Amino acid sequence: MVVPYELLSPEILNKLVEDFVTRNGAIHGHTDNTLGEMAASVRDQLANGGAEILFDEESQSWTIVQKTR
Repeated sequence: MVVPYELLSPEILNKLVEDFVTRNGAIHGHTDNTLGEMAASVRDQLANGGAEILFDEESQSWTIVQKTR
């Protein structure tokens, strides 16, 4: 199920984005971008429609994915 980011409180959205960024390389690999910069990039992608939040009811898990156009 797609979860519109606008329905989330700013605090929850920030936690989801930061968790997503850290799961996807911020602490597992080398990057020249800070955690804040990577999180801002993900938030921008959510805002401009380039990414979306997906929630799987069966596993009670979520992820952020790039939208295919």
